[in-house]
Amino acid sequence: MKTGGGRKFLALTLTAVCLAAMSLVGGAYAASYPERPIEVIIPWSPGGMTDTTARAIQPLLERSLGQPLVMTNMPGASGAIGTDYVNKKKADGYTILFSAETPAGVMQVMGLADLSFEQFEPIMILTRGVPTITVHRDAPWKTVKELLDDAKAHPGVITGASSGPGASAHIASLMLQKYAGVQLTMVPFAGGGPAVTAALGRHVSVTFQSLPEVIDHVRAGNLRILATFTNERTSFTPDVPALGQEVPELRQVLPWGTFYAIVVKKGTPPEIIDKLRGAVRQAVNDPKWKEFVAKTYSVPLNLEGEAATKFINEWASVTSWLLYEAGAATASPEKFGIPKP
Repeated sequence: MKTGGGRKFLALTLTAVCLAAMSLVGGAYAASYPERPIEVIIPWSPGGMTDTTARAIQPLLERSLGQPLVMTNMPGASGAIGTDYVNKKKADGYTILFSAETPAGVMQVMGLADLSFEQFEPIMILTRGVPTITVHRDAPWKTVKELLDDAKAHPGVITGASSGPGASAHIASLMLQKYAGVQLTMVPFAGGGPAVTAALGRHVSVTFQSLPEVIDHVRAGNLRILATFTNERTSFTPDVPALGQEVPELRQVLPWGTFYAIVVKKGTPPEIIDKLRGAVRQAVNDPKWKEFVAKTYSVPLNLEGEAATKFINEWASVTSWLLYEAGAATASPEKFGIPKP
């Protein structure tokens, strides 16, 4: 009995020593992080807002972390290819996803990939864009009310530009369909730039792109913004009505827009997450970053932890159910545990 008890005690002691050693090794590993360059995956093409935003914060993070960030564009399947790539890498902080919003329910209900932000840990949600209802300067509608009244009277006649099913412009049109009772015919284009070009050429009647994509054309007098997808007028466009004021039914789901976030694979050591988050906090307080946010007409969010998770869940709820109820999704959000808004 004494021998058996001694062996049991020895086994427990060795286990405790091993666990302590592993903890020390893990702590030392995290303490020395980062020891080499960090790969940042941008799951969209070069030149878009996701790419532009990622590259704006890149030098600020490099200065804080003391290592280069290797920026890699990996577009395809509405962001699913790059997202899947990061998800398959080790959770060691050396492969980071600079994401737009599509993992928030869209990939799942659209059948693009069985991926969501649940497989990732948000370091920080940085900014949110402001979608618009924008028309050609010679369009017959001078107000958003005139546009919506015309669309109600002539279902499917008015055309809108989007960058494909599940993209922000498509979802914006579904909001108008559900809450304002209008039916537009959406025409898909290869991206936000071509969608704006189509509006400039009057190949479509309306575009729903965000402020930085249309503002120069508005200032040049070629396009007019009828409303923003907000509940209050923005400081960027104080003369432009907020859609929530024009269509009160929409207030419950506004403000809404694309958002940009830095995330890592779930399971990344907490010490590494803390280091990354500290570096991002420094970056978003840098005057150069604040200048970039202002120039791109973005809304600073700077959300982390529970606040970031809450924001993502609410966005997923609104967006995925809009897609499903409009018949644009292949699966119900309920299948993935996404509640109705």
